[in-house]
Amino acid sequence: MSLYMRMNQPERVPPLVEEMKQRNIPLGTFTYNIWMNSYASLNDIEGVKKVLHEDGNKPNWTIYGNLAAIYVKAGLYEEAESALKKLEAMKPLNREAYFFLISLYAGTNNLGEVIRVWNSLMSIYRKPNNMSYLVLLQAFRKLKDVNRLTKYYKEWESSCSSYDVRLPNVAISTYLSQDMCKEAALIFDDARKWCEGPFFSAREMFMVYYLKISQVDFALSHLESAVFEVEADEWRPTPETAMAFFKYFEGEKDVDGAEEFCRVLKTFNCLTSNIYHLLLNTYIAAGKLAPEMCQRLKEDHIEINSDLEKLLQTVCPD
Repeated sequence: MSLYMRMNQPERVPPLVEEMKQRNIPLGTFTYNIWMNSYASLNDIEGVKKVLHEDGNKPNWTIYGNLAAIYVKAGLYEEAESALKKLEAMKPLNREAYFFLISLYAGTNNLGEVIRVWNSLMSIYRKPNNMSYLVLLQAFRKLKDVNRLTKYYKEWESSCSSYDVRLPNVAISTYLSQDMCKEAALIFDDARKWCEGPFFSAREMFMVYYLKISQVDFALSHLESAVFEVEADEWRPTPETAMAFFKYFEGEKDVDGAEEFCRVLKTFNCLTSNIYHLLLNTYIAAGKLAPEMCQRLKEDHIEINSDLEKLLQTVCPD
């Protein structure tokens, strides 16, 4: 079932459930959840509900949490909150259940419920751990509540016993999404004082942000720092980051910048047909030819698909 879901073939899950029934194999919580998810992937909400009321299904909090997540994704916020109320009624709940509640209430844009559930969590687990704060900050990021995120981030930072770089990353991404670059930079500077890193995720966030506001020098500075910090094969620029760089270079018709970025990517062995596609777009935007490009593709073992073929005809017509 999991493999079919990963292969984007959710329609093959229900027949397997029927086979389990025929073989008298008990349907556990995992089976019910993945069965529900298969119907959700098919946009069949009635099918999801059918699983919930299936004979033998005795929902626990994970099933109600999964149901709420499906409703949130479908934009059915009222139904999602109804499922969350049923989840919350199934006490006692562990920390993970409260984390689901906080995240999913944020998904329904219900700030009041996020705060209420957080207070309930604190009444049981009086000393919040890093994961508790991480879930809360992620909720405030989703709600775009910068003031509360700042308040609780400072609370965490002043009391944490072990530094978790995921929390400053949430704060940085939130501030950058609101064009609060100065505040994001302060968080980043503090994080570098607290621990040695690495800070690849944060640096990529700054790269994308600076490219968005056409401050390429700052973006390249973070790229250079990331390259300097990397050890072995622990990091390479994400496709989103690569796209942001090439989008900038194409807009500026900067072939030299695009080529230099490709040289960086080559050191990480992540040149692909898509990367060359983006590079060729920059050449075309700049009105430049690249007669050696076909040979480069062969040397880098890049398969030339139909899209690349069309671009190559423009930049190296011979």
